[in-house]
Amino acid sequence: MEKKPIGNTVKWFGELKSTNDYATSIAHFDGSHGIVIASEFQSQGRGQRGNQWESEKGENLLFSIVLHPRFLEVRNQFLLSKAIALSLCDVLSVFTNGVSIKWPNDIYIGNKKVAGILIEHSFSSIYLDTTIIGVGLNVNQSVFLSSAPNPTSLYLEFGQNFDIAVLLNSVCNAFNKRYAEVEANQYRISENYLQNLFRYEVFHKYRALDQMFTAKIIGVRNSGELMLQTIEGERLEFAFKEIEYVL
Repeated sequence: MEKKPIGNTVKWFGELKSTNDYATSIAHFDGSHGIVIASEFQSQGRGQRGNQWESEKGENLLFSIVLHPRFLEVRNQFLLSKAIALSLCDVLSVFTNGVSIKWPNDIYIGNKKVAGILIEHSFSSIYLDTTIIGVGLNVNQSVFLSSAPNPTSLYLEFGQNFDIAVLLNSVCNAFNKRYAEVEANQYRISENYLQNLFRYEVFHKYRALDQMFTAKIIGVRNSGELMLQTIEGERLEFAFKEIEYVL
């Protein structure tokens, strides 16, 4: 079966518990590759580390993409994270030069978080079978009440409201191009990811195993590990949840 462009079918909802959960429930159907599930509100929306995603109803872009990337080996799964993160950068960079990707998959404007990504995989043998990519982009929300340290929105950054449906269409168009790069040119997408990486090759403080140290990011593996070099020249690698930025 020929695959349709990602975002060719978009299902909009007023409210869901979680767009990722709904996307997972339909992922086994034939022709589900590329379907986008979007909702004005998520009652149980979640981010990384099990955190709940704060979002006022109708103010932000909340969606999930169903993929069947059966060409991609499990060991290279982080390429999909790179692809969606770069797609968001591609769209937001139209408005500002200050967009970057904070490893593993937050989108920043300056030093503030404007979007988060949650990716869930299932696999068969050494290849991925199904991937659900969830995105929360803060668009028109003006007040954040959670304990998140540094949220922002497009409204707070630029002082104007944005059309959420138009933004979704732009992200889907950008992701179609980036997904094609995952299929055809993995080196290029990894290079672009590093070029857009928050604090790449600049010494900053990090915390791991209850110890703080200073290091610079020197790379990110296609399996997702963050590669650092300390001031003393020691090279270290960390998986997600093993290290945190000191902001």
